[in-house]
Amino acid sequence: MSLESLLKPFKWMDKGIQTQYTRIGKAWENKGHSRYSLTIPLNLASWVFTFMSSLPPHIAVVIGYDMASNFHKYPYGTKDQCTSGEIAINRRLQFRLGIDKAIRFPTFIVGSAFAAKGAYHVINSLVTGESLGLSDFVDDFQRADGLLSLASSLYIKDIDPKLLDKEPILKRTYDWVKEKIIPKVPQPARFQSDTTLDTYIQSPAPY
Repeated sequence: MSLESLLKPFKWMDKGIQTQYTRIGKAWENKGHSRYSLTIPLNLASWVFTFMSSLPPHIAVVIGYDMASNFHKYPYGTKDQCTSGEIAINRRLQFRLGIDKAIRFPTFIVGSAFAAKGAYHVINSLVTGESLGLSDFVDDFQRADGLLSLASSLYIKDIDPKLLDKEPILKRTYDWVKEKIIPKVPQPARFQSDTTLDTYIQSPAPY
C-alpha cells in the first residue's frame, strides 16, 4: 500500500474541515470584514490558553509562526488580492502552504481529543461524585481551546470558494448508495384513466 493511499482518508477529512471553515470565512468576508479580523483573536486566544495549560513549549513557536502569518497576510493574501485556488506557483509560497496544511489537521484532531477527554472527566465526576475529574477538565479544556484556536486560525485563512461549489458530502454519499446499492424496484403500470365503467358497458359484447 502506497503512502498516498494511506494519507487519502486524512486528506479527505482535512478537506471536509476546510470546507466548513471556508463557509464561515466566506460569510464573514461577504459582510465586508477581513478574514484576519477572525484569525488574529483566535491566535491571541491560543497564546493565552497554551500558557495557562501544560502544553509543550514548542507549541508557542507554532503560534508565533501563525501570528506572523496573520499580521503579514502571507501566504494567503486577502479577498481583494487572491484566493488559495488562484495563487501563482512559487516555491517559497508553496512551502509555507505545505507547512500550514501539515500542521492544521493534526492540531485540530489533538485539540478535539482533549475536548472529548475533558467532557469525559466532567461526566465521570458527576456520576462518581469525585471532584478530582473537574480539575482535569479545566486543564484539558485549556489545552483543547489553545489547539483548536490555533487550528481554526490556520483553516480560516485558507478560504477556498471552489470547495463550496461541490455538493455536500452527505448528499454525494446518499446518491452513490442509492445508485450502487439500493435495488431498483420496477414501477407498477399506471391505470388507464379512460377505462371506466361507462366505456366497458358501451363496448360491444363478444360473440
